[in-house]
Amino acid sequence: MIDAMRRSFVERAEDGSPPEAWERAAVHVLYIGSAVFCLRIVSALAGMGRPVGADAVGQLLLIVAACLVFTFWGAFRRTPACEGWFASHLLWLTTTYAVLAGFAAGALLLAAVTMILALLLPAIMVLMVGVHALAWLCTAWFGWRLVRGYPAFLQRKPIGPLARA
Repeated sequence: MIDAMRRSFVERAEDGSPPEAWERAAVHVLYIGSAVFCLRIVSALAGMGRPVGADAVGQLLLIVAACLVFTFWGAFRRTPACEGWFASHLLWLTTTYAVLAGFAAGALLLAAVTMILALLLPAIMVLMVGVHALAWLCTAWFGWRLVRGYPAFLQRKPIGPLARA
């Protein structure tokens, strides 16, 4: 899916036009909303006892949906095509959320396997700390992608695979 969007952006990049004000504002909202989500997860993880609530999951799903819809529109429907630097940020955010979804699925799988094993061997409960460690690593990586991408967006510089294309 991401490769199809990348090819679409690269093929149409020659006749690209600068993003309109609302498009830039939408990407600002995606970056800032992502940062707020990241802070929400950090505050939940810092408590170690408090679970990440459904409101945080709902916030993540809303940001992911907005990001995917906006990127699909930019890759396949926008006429004329996006400038290269803007297209690179759309792909950057989409790749960030795709990998985040993979980490989340891995954390859920690890938690499920750990809970099943914990029923068999109480000593395995020590592994539950691994879920928090994975969540911390995932959140740090997610924050790093935001910190790296947003300044480049403000400077209108390409980022990610399209910056090398």
